[in-house]
Amino acid sequence: MDLGYQGIDKHFSCQGLIQGIKRRKGEKLFQWEKEYNQRVSRLRIRVEHAIAGLKRYRILCDKLRVKSLQVADQVVELGAGLWNYYFKSKSITA
Repeated sequence: MDLGYQGIDKHFSCQGLIQGIKRRKGEKLFQWEKEYNQRVSRLRIRVEHAIAGLKRYRILCDKLRVKSLQVADQVVELGAGLWNYYFKSKSITA
């Protein structure tokens, strides 16, 4: 989660939430805080790329006109599967 959502864990029970450390006004981050933020960014970029991959298939952008929530979930799972297949085949050939 990016730094714009500071304090969300106080309002919602977020399990497994990983968030960077925001710089305090007028101060600089310590070296260990910068290193932590870099590790969080390395994890977060993979999630951002996966979301972009689903958007590339227009699954998250277009309105899906089905009445069944189960079918809608299956469509998103299919898009995720296509993205994973693309990602794995790309890393094998590279």
